[in-house]
Amino acid sequence: MTLAAIAATAMTTRQQVDIRRTANILHMQQATLYVFGGEAWAGRVLREDQKKNKTDSHSDIWATVLPPIPVEGGQIFGHIQDQQARFNLNNLILSANRALARQRFERLLDELGLSRGLADSLVDWLDADSNVTLPDGAEDGEYLGRDPPYRSGNHPLANVSELLLIKGFTREAYEKLRPFVCAINANTTINVNTASKEVVLSLAKDLNETDIESLLTAQGEEGGFVNMNAFVSNATFAGKGLSPEGLSLSSHYFLLTSSVVIGRARQQVESLLYRENSGRVIVRLRRPVEH
Repeated sequence: MTLAAIAATAMTTRQQVDIRRTANILHMQQATLYVFGGEAWAGRVLREDQKKNKTDSHSDIWATVLPPIPVEGGQIFGHIQDQQARFNLNNLILSANRALARQRFERLLDELGLSRGLADSLVDWLDADSNVTLPDGAEDGEYLGRDPPYRSGNHPLANVSELLLIKGFTREAYEKLRPFVCAINANTTINVNTASKEVVLSLAKDLNETDIESLLTAQGEEGGFVNMNAFVSNATFAGKGLSPEGLSLSSHYFLLTSSVVIGRARQQVESLLYRENSGRVIVRLRRPVEH
């Protein structure tokens, strides 16, 4: 009787574990499908937006943050962010005007209270050669001496978190920089209609927050700037050396952040979306949300 009771208990326990495991697998698969559905929704929103206007700003429908939406067994919520509101770190080597890209990055570092020397080490990580950029660059000689050793990337960043591998980028520096940069493997423009205060300040020399108050106000108005001349000719930039090169009023790259909860399963996914000139939206990559 004792052995029979033990066997029955073990079988029941194992059955309950198997049932729970199966339910978790099904819920995870369901959550993944909802993520795909979120991407399809985001693509439709971006297509419709392009039909309505040729600029992208915070007043567009894609910029609306949706509240949690109940679905069978749980809920889904998410939001779309303009990745071209940020400085693309890969522009330091992919831009046709690398000097201008570097100037803007260095000004961003200044605004965040970070050392300009970080630009040297980042450029060395991105470029394909083994020549150290003085005075603060680093190549294999720096990284092979670490524990564990590794080589410099010598290619565009795949993810902003890769900065943590690079000389000088402490966790503190990384957290300061992360909200204002992206890592897209293409030469991208900065959308002046969606760029943050910190990014706008990096566009020209000797700017301060008081200088750009009117710009940020115009940016937040319905539709933002309707033409580049309205932005470039603003009195704020008089004598400040602003170049319209690398700037735009619209964007191609957007980041959809999806959060899905189904039962005990949770999916938090970032999807990089690319909107073509034709309006077609392509999912360029999909990755778990970084915490």
